[in-house]
Amino acid sequence: MVSYYTVEKQSFKDLITTFDSQYELPGRSYFSNTAIPRAYNRVRGELQQAVSAVDYFSLTTDMWSSTKMTPYMSLTFHFIDTEWTLVSKCLQTSFLPEDHTDANLADALQEVLHDWGLKEDNVSCVTTDSGSNIKAAVRNLGWPWLSCFGHNLNLAVSNTFEKTEKARTDRALAVCRTINGFFSHSWKRRRELKKAQVQLGLPEHSLVTDCATRWGSKQKMIDRMLEQRTAINRVLADDRKVNVSITWQDEDVAIVEQSVKAKDTLAPSDEDGHLTANLKAGIMSILDDKYKALPEASLQLIRKTTFLDPRYRGDYDPNVEETKKMIEEEAFILGRKAQSTHPVREEGEQNEEADVEPQPKRKKTLASLLKRKAGTASVNLTIPEKVVTEIATYAQESPIHAEQDPLAWWKENQSRFPLLAKIAKKYLCVCATSCASERVFSTMGNIVTPKRSHLKPEMVNMLGFLTKNM
Repeated sequence: MVSYYTVEKQSFKDLITTFDSQYELPGRSYFSNTAIPRAYNRVRGELQQAVSAVDYFSLTTDMWSSTKMTPYMSLTFHFIDTEWTLVSKCLQTSFLPEDHTDANLADALQEVLHDWGLKEDNVSCVTTDSGSNIKAAVRNLGWPWLSCFGHNLNLAVSNTFEKTEKARTDRALAVCRTINGFFSHSWKRRRELKKAQVQLGLPEHSLVTDCATRWGSKQKMIDRMLEQRTAINRVLADDRKVNVSITWQDEDVAIVEQSVKAKDTLAPSDEDGHLTANLKAGIMSILDDKYKALPEASLQLIRKTTFLDPRYRGDYDPNVEETKKMIEEEAFILGRKAQSTHPVREEGEQNEEADVEPQPKRKKTLASLLKRKAGTASVNLTIPEKVVTEIATYAQESPIHAEQDPLAWWKENQSRFPLLAKIAKKYLCVCATSCASERVFSTMGNIVTPKRSHLKPEMVNMLGFLTKNM
């Protein structure tokens, strides 16, 4: 993440000479032409080996532009490994100079998968924002698609604040922003705020300003204001230059408190004030409309994932029986594929390919006869019967606590539900948000800085790949 030119700066050379006068420092061309490509090939080879063994995976993708407005598309890769750990990797940052039409985006996505030797049939889901071009691209490829919950929630909150009690909430949010500006533009006031925090025993946190493109930033701003309210009041009271318009009134406090309650949890409560209830209802109404408008395939994916999550097991699905039928069909197909790949040999069948010495016959005992008889029932079950039995047993178990790790539960219970466990790996790797791609943007912004704006696209991809995956 540091410019190659660093190694040619005289001050850096002097530093290295101080450490070891005999060390010969490589030039920038060594890093750009040798060290970085070598590291990229090594890490890519390791990741290639890992992804080749993955049965199902999900993706997130989004577009971003560098400081020179050079367009790129990031693609992140997510799967559940043999230890039931969710693994997330950045596959590629592709240079896209063409128009971002659905056809061009589809070609770019397909090219990345083919470049990595990944099968399109193994894509569990692609999570993106609701841009019409990327939605159409994924739809044309025939891949499962999911709308990013983070984008949906952020839009729902922003739109609700614009439409519900706008005058009151605008006044309170404006006060928060003004107070932020009051402290951010003066190091003396920030110093006084630190002193007040120490004296009052408050966390020494800086204030937060909301940003239209940053999810949840309004809530973070309000949370921080409420946390530091007494310290803020002390500094404001002691400052004679404070304008009356930025004083912290009781009404403003009440509004922001109700606002943060509305965004903390959307479930209605008897303790909700009028404003909180209205905000919750507005946010839920917008979210309901967004998810009702999703394609049927996306809704089915959400229902399957919820059923396979041991915290819920379809508790919130009014069509849970239909969901079970869909999972039964998939589990049956997987079971048949596994059987055809590893056929079960009948008793006494010879394996002509293996030269194995015959084992001496053991004397039959009562215990061995009973054991064989007891195991016959499960061995002789057909695949459809095994699937139905697994789903019925799984559905009857009590849901685990909402704070427990569903993947840890599956790790402990995969031997009890071998067919369902394969389906669980397919759907529980699906990302609810496209945060992974957003994080790639943040990383790339620290790499392609104004001083490194001339990096070639292939080098941008290598540096981003290494930063996210090493």
